[in-house]
Amino acid sequence: MHSPGETIVLEGMIGPRTGLVIPATVVEDAPDILTCFVPDGVTLLRLLPSSEAPLPRVMSPRQIEASTLHLSPQVWRGKNVLYMVPRDARYAIHARWSSDWAFHGWYVNLQDRMIVQPDRWITEDQFLDIIVRPDRTWAWKDEDELSEATRIGRLSAQEAARIRATGESIVPRIECADWPFSPDIAHWRPNPEWEYPRIPPGWEPSRR
Repeated sequence: MHSPGETIVLEGMIGPRTGLVIPATVVEDAPDILTCFVPDGVTLLRLLPSSEAPLPRVMSPRQIEASTLHLSPQVWRGKNVLYMVPRDARYAIHARWSSDWAFHGWYVNLQDRMIVQPDRWITEDQFLDIIVRPDRTWAWKDEDELSEATRIGRLSAQEAARIRATGESIVPRIECADWPFSPDIAHWRPNPEWEYPRIPPGWEPSRR
Protein backbone atom coordinates (compact mmCIF):
# COMPACT_ATOMS: atom_id res chain seq x y z
CA MET A 1 0.00 0.00 0.00
CA HIS A 2 1.17 3.52 -0.80
CA SER A 3 0.72 6.36 1.67
CA PRO A 4 -0.84 9.78 0.90
CA GLY A 5 1.87 12.23 -0.09
CA GLU A 6 4.22 9.52 -1.38
CA THR A 7 5.68 9.95 -4.87
CA ILE A 8 4.70 7.27 -7.39
CA VAL A 9 5.56 6.99 -11.07
CA LEU A 10 2.78 6.50 -13.62
CA GLU A 11 4.22 4.36 -16.41
CA GLY A 12 2.26 4.13 -19.65
CA MET A 13 3.22 1.37 -22.04
CA ILE A 14 2.98 1.64 -25.83
CA GLY A 15 2.89 -1.91 -27.06
CA PRO A 16 6.10 -3.55 -25.84
CA ARG A 17 7.82 -0.34 -24.70
CA THR A 18 7.52 2.32 -22.02
CA GLY A 19 5.87 5.30 -23.69
CA LEU A 20 5.13 7.75 -20.89
CA VAL A 21 6.60 8.32 -17.43
CA ILE A 22 4.87 10.82 -15.11
CA PRO A 23 5.77 11.49 -11.46
CA ALA A 24 2.70 11.87 -9.27
CA THR A 25 1.69 12.20 -5.63
CA VAL A 26 -0.38 9.45 -4.06
CA VAL A 27 -3.73 10.72 -2.75
CA GLU A 28 -5.28 7.36 -1.88
CA ASP A 29 -4.36 3.70 -2.26
CA ALA A 30 -7.57 2.00 -1.21
CA PRO A 31 -9.01 -1.48 -1.86
CA ASP A 32 -11.48 -0.08 -4.38
CA ILE A 33 -9.63 2.88 -5.96
CA LEU A 34 -6.20 4.32 -6.74
CA THR A 35 -5.93 8.09 -6.74
CA CYS A 36 -2.94 10.31 -7.45
CA PHE A 37 -2.26 13.94 -8.32
CA VAL A 38 -0.07 15.43 -11.06
CA PRO A 39 0.60 19.14 -10.48
CA ASP A 40 1.30 21.75 -13.09
CA GLY A 41 4.98 21.96 -14.07
CA VAL A 42 6.23 18.43 -13.41
CA THR A 43 8.89 16.99 -15.72
CA LEU A 44 7.79 13.81 -17.48
CA LEU A 45 9.36 11.48 -20.04
CA ARG A 46 7.65 10.71 -23.37
CA LEU A 47 8.69 8.19 -26.02
CA LEU A 48 9.39 10.04 -29.26
CA PRO A 49 10.96 9.16 -32.61
CA SER A 50 14.37 10.62 -33.45
CA SER A 51 13.16 11.76 -36.90
CA GLU A 52 9.92 12.55 -38.71
CA ALA A 53 8.71 8.98 -38.22
CA PRO A 54 5.12 8.41 -37.03
CA LEU A 55 4.49 8.78 -33.31
CA PRO A 56 4.65 5.43 -31.48
CA ARG A 57 0.97 5.78 -30.59
CA VAL A 58 0.04 5.02 -34.21
CA MET A 59 2.78 2.50 -35.02
CA SER A 60 2.24 -1.21 -35.44
CA PRO A 61 3.87 -3.50 -32.81
CA ARG A 62 6.58 -4.44 -35.34
CA GLN A 63 7.35 -0.79 -36.08
CA ILE A 64 7.62 0.01 -32.38
CA GLU A 65 10.16 -2.76 -31.84
CA ALA A 66 12.23 -1.77 -34.89
CA SER A 67 12.17 2.02 -34.57
CA THR A 68 14.72 4.28 -32.91
CA LEU A 69 12.74 5.88 -30.11
CA HIS A 70 13.86 7.84 -27.06
CA LEU A 71 12.28 8.79 -23.77
CA SER A 72 12.58 12.57 -23.92
CA PRO A 73 11.92 15.00 -21.03
CA GLN A 74 9.00 17.39 -21.32
CA VAL A 75 7.38 19.79 -18.89
CA TRP A 76 3.71 19.27 -17.99
CA ARG A 77 2.29 22.77 -18.51
CA GLY A 78 -1.03 24.43 -17.83
CA LYS A 79 -2.93 21.80 -15.91
CA ASN A 80 -3.42 20.14 -12.54
CA VAL A 81 -4.88 16.63 -12.76
CA LEU A 82 -6.42 14.30 -10.19
CA TYR A 83 -6.24 10.70 -11.48
CA MET A 84 -8.86 8.25 -10.16
CA VAL A 85 -8.55 4.60 -11.19
CA PRO A 86 -11.06 2.06 -9.82
CA ARG A 87 -9.35 -1.23 -9.02
CA ASP A 88 -9.52 -3.73 -11.88
CA ALA A 89 -11.26 -1.18 -14.13
CA ARG A 90 -10.21 -0.59 -17.73
CA TYR A 91 -10.41 3.18 -17.45
CA ALA A 92 -9.24 6.15 -15.41
CA ILE A 93 -11.16 9.34 -14.65
CA HIS A 94 -9.14 12.55 -14.61
CA ALA A 95 -10.52 15.69 -12.95
CA ARG A 96 -8.74 18.65 -14.56
CA TRP A 97 -7.95 22.22 -13.56
CA SER A 98 -5.86 24.99 -15.11
CA SER A 99 -2.61 26.04 -13.47
CA ASP A 100 -4.58 28.62 -11.44
CA TRP A 101 -7.26 26.08 -10.42
CA ALA A 102 -10.09 26.99 -12.79
CA PHE A 103 -12.04 23.74 -13.17
CA HIS A 104 -11.96 22.33 -16.73
CA GLY A 105 -14.07 19.20 -16.29
CA TRP A 106 -13.16 15.55 -16.65
CA TYR A 107 -11.33 13.24 -19.03
CA VAL A 108 -12.17 9.53 -19.18
CA ASN A 109 -9.08 7.65 -20.34
CA LEU A 110 -9.85 4.15 -21.56
CA GLN A 111 -6.84 2.01 -20.67
CA ASP A 112 -5.72 -1.42 -19.58
CA ARG A 113 -6.06 -2.52 -15.95
CA MET A 114 -3.57 -0.79 -13.68
CA ILE A 115 -0.68 -2.93 -12.42
CA VAL A 116 0.47 -1.71 -9.00
CA GLN A 117 4.12 -2.13 -8.08
CA PRO A 118 6.10 -0.56 -5.21
CA ASP A 119 7.70 2.17 -7.36
CA ARG A 120 5.19 2.53 -10.22
CA TRP A 121 1.65 2.12 -11.44
CA ILE A 122 1.62 0.63 -14.96
CA THR A 123 -1.05 0.67 -17.64
CA GLU A 124 -1.48 1.00 -21.41
CA ASP A 125 -3.68 3.52 -23.15
CA GLN A 126 -6.47 2.09 -25.33
CA PHE A 127 -6.81 5.06 -27.71
CA LEU A 128 -10.47 6.03 -27.22
CA ASP A 129 -11.33 8.69 -24.62
CA ILE A 130 -14.27 10.80 -23.45
CA ILE A 131 -14.06 14.56 -22.87
CA VAL A 132 -16.50 15.76 -20.20
CA ARG A 133 -17.08 19.50 -19.80
CA PRO A 134 -17.85 21.11 -16.42
CA ASP A 135 -21.58 21.07 -17.30
CA ARG A 136 -21.19 17.29 -17.94
CA THR A 137 -21.86 17.50 -21.68
CA TRP A 138 -19.50 14.99 -23.25
CA ALA A 139 -17.94 13.86 -26.53
CA TRP A 140 -15.80 10.98 -27.77
CA LYS A 141 -12.13 11.72 -28.45
CA ASP A 142 -9.72 9.86 -30.76
CA GLU A 143 -12.23 7.60 -32.49
CA ASP A 144 -9.93 7.85 -35.53
CA GLU A 145 -7.00 6.49 -33.50
CA LEU A 146 -9.09 3.54 -32.31
CA SER A 147 -9.91 2.74 -35.94
CA GLU A 148 -6.27 3.10 -37.00
CA ALA A 149 -5.06 0.91 -34.12
CA THR A 150 -7.47 -1.79 -35.28
CA ARG A 151 -6.35 -1.44 -38.90
CA ILE A 152 -2.62 -1.81 -38.13
CA GLY A 153 -3.02 -4.73 -35.72
CA ARG A 154 -2.56 -3.06 -32.35
CA LEU A 155 -6.10 -4.17 -31.50
CA SER A 156 -8.49 -6.79 -32.78
CA ALA A 157 -12.00 -5.83 -33.83
CA GLN A 158 -13.28 -7.59 -30.71
CA GLU A 159 -10.93 -5.57 -28.48
CA ALA A 160 -11.98 -2.32 -30.13
CA ALA A 161 -15.65 -3.18 -29.54
CA ARG A 162 -14.94 -3.99 -25.89
CA ILE A 163 -13.12 -0.66 -25.41
CA ARG A 164 -16.05 1.29 -26.84
CA ALA A 165 -18.48 -0.70 -24.68
CA THR A 166 -16.45 0.22 -21.59
CA GLY A 167 -16.74 3.88 -22.52
CA GLU A 168 -20.46 3.56 -23.16
CA SER A 169 -20.91 2.01 -19.71
CA ILE A 170 -19.55 5.20 -18.09
CA VAL A 171 -21.87 7.60 -19.93
CA PRO A 172 -24.87 7.07 -17.57
CA ARG A 173 -22.63 7.99 -14.61
CA ILE A 174 -21.64 11.20 -16.38
CA GLU A 175 -25.21 12.15 -17.19
CA CYS A 176 -26.56 11.54 -13.67
CA ALA A 177 -23.60 13.26 -11.93
CA ASP A 178 -22.51 10.08 -10.20
CA TRP A 179 -19.23 10.56 -8.32
CA PRO A 180 -16.68 11.70 -9.40
CA PHE A 181 -18.75 13.53 -12.04
CA SER A 182 -20.27 15.69 -9.32
CA PRO A 183 -19.88 19.47 -8.95
CA ASP A 184 -18.20 19.24 -5.54
CA ILE A 185 -15.03 17.72 -6.99
CA ALA A 186 -14.19 21.13 -8.48
CA HIS A 187 -13.30 22.26 -4.94
CA TRP A 188 -10.71 19.52 -4.35
CA ARG A 189 -7.18 20.73 -3.59
CA PRO A 190 -3.94 18.90 -2.75
CA ASN A 191 -2.43 18.92 0.72
CA PRO A 192 -0.02 21.91 0.75
CA GLU A 193 2.46 19.84 2.79
CA TRP A 194 2.97 17.29 0.02
CA GLU A 195 6.35 17.37 -1.69
CA TYR A 196 6.50 18.21 -5.38
CA PRO A 197 6.75 14.91 -7.31
CA ARG A 198 9.85 14.11 -9.35
CA ILE A 199 10.99 10.92 -11.06
CA PRO A 200 13.23 9.34 -8.40
CA PRO A 201 16.98 9.13 -9.09
CA GLY A 202 17.89 5.76 -10.54
CA TRP A 203 14.33 4.92 -11.56
CA GLU A 204 14.35 2.78 -14.74
CA PRO A 205 11.50 2.21 -17.21
CA SER A 206 10.18 -1.32 -17.66
CA ARG A 207 11.06 -1.32 -21.36
CA ARG A 208 13.00 1.29 -23.32
